Amino acid sequence: MLDHFSIFTKGGIVLWSYNQAKLKGNPVDNLIRTVLLEERSNENSFNVDNYTVKWCFANEFELIFVVVYQKILQLLYIDELLEVVRKKFCDQYNETLQDVKSRTKQHLEFTDMFLKILESVESRTERQRKERADKGPRKFEQTEKAKTSKDDNNDNESASKKEVSDKTDSEDDSSDVKSNIEKLKAKGLGPRGKTTSKPAKKVAPKPAPTSPPPKKSGRIWDDASASKAELKKLNLSGQENMEEPEVQIEHGETNLDWEVESDDDELEEDNDNNKPASTSSNSGFFSMIKNLVSSKPLEKKDLDPVMAKFKSHLITKNVATEVAEKICDSVGNSLQGKVLGSFESIKTTVLEAMQEALLRILTPKKTIDILRDAMEAKKEGRPYVITFCGVNGVGKSTNLAKVGSLLLQNGFTVIMAAGDTFRSGAIQQLGVHAKRLGVPLYEKGYAMDPTIVAQDAIRHAKANNIDAVLVDTAGRMQGNDELMRELSKLVNVVKPDLVLFVGEALVGNDGVDQLVTFNEALGYLSTQKNPRLIDGIILTKFDTIDDKVGAAISMVYSTGIPIAFLGTGQHYTDLKRMNTLAVTKALLKGA
Repeated sequence: MLDHFSIFTKGGIVLWSYNQAKLKGNPVDNLIRTVLLEERSNENSFNVDNYTVKWCFANEFELIFVVVYQKILQLLYIDELLEVVRKKFCDQYNETLQDVKSRTKQHLEFTDMFLKILESVESRTERQRKERADKGPRKFEQTEKAKTSKDDNNDNESASKKEVSDKTDSEDDSSDVKSNIEKLKAKGLGPRGKTTSKPAKKVAPKPAPTSPPPKKSGRIWDDASASKAELKKLNLSGQENMEEPEVQIEHGETNLDWEVESDDDELEEDNDNNKPASTSSNSGFFSMIKNLVSSKPLEKKDLDPVMAKFKSHLITKNVATEVAEKICDSVGNSLQGKVLGSFESIKTTVLEAMQEALLRILTPKKTIDILRDAMEAKKEGRPYVITFCGVNGVGKSTNLAKVGSLLLQNGFTVIMAAGDTFRSGAIQQLGVHAKRLGVPLYEKGYAMDPTIVAQDAIRHAKANNIDAVLVDTAGRMQGNDELMRELSKLVNVVKPDLVLFVGEALVGNDGVDQLVTFNEALGYLSTQKNPRLIDGIILTKFDTIDDKVGAAISMVYSTGIPIAFLGTGQHYTDLKRMNTLAVTKALLKGA
């Protein structure tokens, strides 16, 4: 039933593997490259070619457990198998796994144990399936819906009975009230027991004259020189022989501050027998120390509050909500089970893991080096072709000119192709950039097929030994099928060396939607078997967003397309390579 099961370290060392069938392709490599390295481990499974790949982690030993099986199979025991194998393997090789050096030098023997586990979970699953089949389909009365309906009916009946009872009680009370009112009227009393006729006003007799109150005697204050008679007068309790009452204070039940004078021996005995659990100050301190040096593995409940704060922080930095949630879930999964080191807090651990994750996401899997690729094309005797695409108003023409300036500064010759034959004034705008840079502009007017314009420009460049062709295209919204089909045709017919998507760093979630839709449209609108998609991103207006650089991580995470350049101003030289470390620090600043 299973095709493959393997256990390997996060460093890539295979500790044990089991193959029941030869795999076509490299599904495990695809898992590592597409999911694990891009922090998508929050997902439950991964489909590649004809296989389904599932996995789990043993983060305390930095291990990954991977199972591969045919996609058409519905194997219900896979999650249980992964969990049981993870526990048995870690228990059996606990000492070996703790020694990093020893686990990197040997291929552990686990096949017999694995086969027993596999047989056990398969037989249990099959037995449960048969039991369900023998019982047949459940009747409606056995379902949760039926129970809920029954409870609702009982509640309704109880409510109805209560309503009838309340109504009856109300009627009885009403008849009693009427009867009482009649009795009161017969006695000449009002509804509240008052007489209907006003009684004669009674005059209270004047009080007898009393003797004047005695004068207060002056209080005598104790100035440490008072006599016994004077001290007796100071006792205001009215008791001549007042004894001090015994006060029993139970530990923990009073908030009074009190001191006890005793010998050292008595103090020692008291401290041993009646040690307080903790004081408010000591409790917080020792709790913090306990958290720092605790060897307890991290659990989901420990990580959830911290991950929630990091998610909110990323969203404030312009990261798309869905992307922030997935990244935090992935980082949380990678930390579950990990044991913190001495004086290492959860927040610090999460911060370090988050920084590593963001760096992995932003680090391009394929390096885009225009100068190197242009030199290779020149050696082959052909022009290097770049196509620029994007929505309206993001600065395609300006950034096309910036790339042209970069090529000119490094000794390449350039021609611009006016492929935007849709928008009025687009050719003139591109012509202004061409004139400023001193490069030729190839154009055939408006209402022309941009694919033909691009093809003719490439032929012209080849005939005149021009090194690079920069093809401008019309700005279009991602929902415009007609213009998207036109762009797909141009890219798949012309086959440029590089397709760059120009997007704004300001737009956040909209930029992600634009990029994803553009890339998908190039695929499903193409007539080619292997359609050409977007190769890289130019993120414009990056100088206007301060540290809210979340659009960069959102675009790369959502598509896997690397960022080739950042637009940082209006001059032709304001085109920078992305510093992944600087962007990561900006994202986590203030977290």
